[in-house]
Amino acid sequence: MGRIRAISVEIAVLGIIVSSAVPAAAAPTIGTVPRSPVAVSGTVQRDGRGVPADVVVVAWPDQEFLADLADGERVPLVTVALARASGNGSFVARVDPAALPAEYVAADGQVNLEVTAADAASQMTWNVSVRADATSSGATAWHSAKVDAAPAGAEPLGAAAVATSSAPRMVFDLGTGVVLDSTTPLDSFIDVAGQPLTEAEARDSLTTGVVGRDRRTDLAVRAGADAVASGVVVPMEPICDVVAVGWVYGVTEYFTHVQGASFANVKVTQGYESSHTLGIAYSGAGGGGTWTAGGSQTIKLGASGTSPAYTDARRMANKVNYRKYQNTCTGQITLRPASIHTILSNQTYTTRRTYSYACVSYKAGQTFTKTRGTNLTVSGGVKLPNISVNAQSGFNSLSSATWTWTKSGKLCANSNLGTATATGVGTMY
Repeated sequence: MGRIRAISVEIAVLGIIVSSAVPAAAAPTIGTVPRSPVAVSGTVQRDGRGVPADVVVVAWPDQEFLADLADGERVPLVTVALARASGNGSFVARVDPAALPAEYVAADGQVNLEVTAADAASQMTWNVSVRADATSSGATAWHSAKVDAAPAGAEPLGAAAVATSSAPRMVFDLGTGVVLDSTTPLDSFIDVAGQPLTEAEARDSLTTGVVGRDRRTDLAVRAGADAVASGVVVPMEPICDVVAVGWVYGVTEYFTHVQGASFANVKVTQGYESSHTLGIAYSGAGGGGTWTAGGSQTIKLGASGTSPAYTDARRMANKVNYRKYQNTCTGQITLRPASIHTILSNQTYTTRRTYSYACVSYKAGQTFTKTRGTNLTVSGGVKLPNISVNAQSGFNSLSSATWTWTKSGKLCANSNLGTATATGVGTMY
């Protein structure tokens, strides 16, 4: 058997650790499988200082599988990677895309991951959606699902997409509850009125609950150690089930801010396969207590529409449906985005923003359509019953904002990356 990487640095699970009730891919022998691509990496800290910790990566079934799940049915979760954060807190978790059962992989390759970081006393959990695509060298690499696969012959994504065109990097702080997530930069946050957040306010939007280390985490880590010792990936016995228990319908999702002017109108188009990244929320034990954010999941809209053309500033909204899941041991409720309810349900007048970078002058008759990069992150953009969580959409050929000039005027960005790839763009007088 080939050489196994030391467990004190990293456990790279090259197959799947699964609940015994879930069909698994064949468990390969560690050492004979090519090195799997990085799915998520980062650092585990306590009050800003790195600490040794375990990182457990769980995959949820895809959007279509969960939509067909009846209330009362169990969600078949699988542990897909384990990593041991070293003394400075750094970790790397690798996932073999070929080893994932079909029900965990969407048609476009998206996989929804739930990442738990745990030191000896505490743990915290954050969700992120990733997708594996072939690189120019022919290898497979994970990256954020917020960025759509580039069509053949398309130009490179450019600097603005660096954060989302590679595997997510996370900094978990078990002291403060903050999770810094490379797929959601702090400078991308706005409030629901379209105004930028301070760094401290953005950090508040990336704060989750810290709880005591639980038995499920211990079992996942122990199973991973057994896998390394035996040379195979072994099944993980279930302890607590997660069960679908209901729906929350027609939740308002403010997903972007657009800004026209008297010299240029703007309209927003949402295509059928457009992706939106929406927040996940956790209750306290027993389904009550303090609710906290838990990262995000990217979903396909499955609907399309175009807004009217506006010459002022507007916050754009859809309505979405959320699914409720409950842990049968702790009673904790998880709210996860499930599907679209109503497309472009609301376009509310709001305050103009100041965009002062990379300004470009246009003349009457010219148009500009933004189809690249991720959008601004709307803090509290999804209004759930007990908590507001974040919302973000992406720009692509199916999801765009188009400005049409009737007189000469300027279009500016919120950074020097330029209007084509910056997160925020708008007309300026």
